[in-house]
Amino acid sequence: MAGAAGSGPFVLTLGAESPTGAVVFTQADGKRPEPGVYPVSEGAATGFRALVVTGPPTRPTGAFRAGAGTLTITRSRGDVIEGHFELETVGFEATDLMDEDRELVVRGAFNARPSVRVARGISNH
Repeated sequence: MAGAAGSGPFVLTLGAESPTGAVVFTQADGKRPEPGVYPVSEGAATGFRALVVTGPPTRPTGAFRAGAGTLTITRSRGDVIEGHFELETVGFEATDLMDEDRELVVRGAFNARPSVRVARGISNH
């Protein structure tokens, strides 16, 4: 779970051990988000930032940063955060490092619980 406000960012990691990729959301204020719709962008002062890494954790195939999108939290109680997201990302694939402007739209739903390996934030494997 996230620490108290000011103790570091709130981090929500989805698919950290997935063979297809992971999405990492961060919010600078460190507070656990309440249900609601949050903007996602690179310069997120009040919302979230997001990074999408494609491929398995031992051999990533690409990295994409979210330029726009939304993170919708539908439940945030106890040790569970549920919701869905839609991200418009830009980045590169490992097979073509020279093209850093490849676009990728990522959508998903999640039910995340704290991970033992995560001190602050929530991880969903």
